[in-house]
Amino acid sequence: PIIAAIPSDNSDQEMSKLHSVYAWGTVFVIIVSSLFLLIFKNTNWQYLSLFFIIIPLVSFIAFTKADIPKIEKPEKVSSVSNLLKKTFTVI
Repeated sequence: PIIAAIPSDNSDQEMSKLHSVYAWGTVFVIIVSSLFLLIFKNTNWQYLSLFFIIIPLVSFIAFTKADIPKIEKPEKVSSVSNLLKKTFTVI
């Protein structure tokens, strides 16, 4: 809902940015974890997990204060039974 409600001319571009941020976040986690374990050795891995818990906690706190926009639903929605009937009649 948050991405769909972004006032933008090109929502596909915004979704591409979201996927890019996810990929860069993965690269960041791998590099930081590797450097931490190289410098502080494997015996201190608990501190690494405590460090990485900070980011989700900050995000959680930020999103609790954010207004989640309502998404407009289509007026007519097919029921599951209607969709299954249509699927089986085509076969």
